[in-house]
Amino acid sequence: MLSNRITAMVFLLLCAFSCVVLSQPQWDDESLPTEFDWIKLTSGEWLKGELNVLYDSELEFDSDNLGLLHLDWEDVAEVRSAQVLSVRFNNGSVATGKVLLRDGQVSFNGDKTESYGTTSIMSMAAGGTKESNYWSAKVVLGGNFKRGNSEENILDSHIDVKRRTSVSQFKFNYLATLRQIDNIETENSHRISTSYDFFITQKLFWRPVYSEYYRDKIQNVADRVTVGLGVGYHLIDSAKTTWGVSAGPGYQYTRFVSVSEGENNPEGSGLFMFETLWDYELSNVIDINALYNVQLTNDDSGRYKHHSKIGMEYELTDALDLNVSFIWDRTEKPQRDEAGVLPEQEDTRMTVGLGYEF
Repeated sequence: MLSNRITAMVFLLLCAFSCVVLSQPQWDDESLPTEFDWIKLTSGEWLKGELNVLYDSELEFDSDNLGLLHLDWEDVAEVRSAQVLSVRFNNGSVATGKVLLRDGQVSFNGDKTESYGTTSIMSMAAGGTKESNYWSAKVVLGGNFKRGNSEENILDSHIDVKRRTSVSQFKFNYLATLRQIDNIETENSHRISTSYDFFITQKLFWRPVYSEYYRDKIQNVADRVTVGLGVGYHLIDSAKTTWGVSAGPGYQYTRFVSVSEGENNPEGSGLFMFETLWDYELSNVIDINALYNVQLTNDDSGRYKHHSKIGMEYELTDALDLNVSFIWDRTEKPQRDEAGVLPEQEDTRMTVGLGYEF
């Protein structure tokens, strides 16, 4: 009787062990998968799915079972891709093909091998001829609708779109706030900004073009268009923290809603722009980010214009976040309208919304 129980237990343990072994990928040293990308973590765990992008020491991987993951590059021990990847190294060279990254070597389709250290790969992107693999987007919506003794309608929206490859990055950002109290519009602001960055090294990038459109009639700005160029540098680029700065010259065109007698409308001015971006991973589910931008123009265009946004993202699911943001805008010399009313120099607001990333 006892021997039968021992035999049954041994049989169950062997079955369990066999299931574990069979669930692990079985590779030859140089073999590549044909259906899924596979990555091995430094803990020994294997994940299968689709590798999207490696950027700023963070690997974006769409796991077959766990959903969209953001992994620290230092936690990845091995990569075997079924799809074509484009890899850029710190020396500026770019290689494309199916990737085998293993034991301190990276090879492409088995016919090209380059040595690398833990920081020698600058970026990696999926794509080949599939354009959709380069793009990602996030939409944040928040609002407040009050009824009773008074009516209040508030709508906040924030849209981020990125196209990332191994050598460049395009960014589109839209920020808007609409506020109406008792059918009287108290805020209607829109800010659209775009930029294109080309990486010279892992830390240094060239920005051949950036642009911004701003509109806020409450601030007496009917349209404000900014175009320019610049250079940027990543001061910190670690697994948990990124901090970068950029600066450059440009030109700004402003059309006011109305101006006092004798003032120019519209107004044009050369400018100098400085911007800094900071992102910190506080925990596995909480990210903190900050943006500060200042534009120096002539006095008639406002002289100093400051824009700052500090936000916190709390991950609810793989794709859904709770977003809290504090936004501050200041114009050093706002333009009076035709009635002589001078807008306030500063605007501040806090927004709370749900963000969906895809």
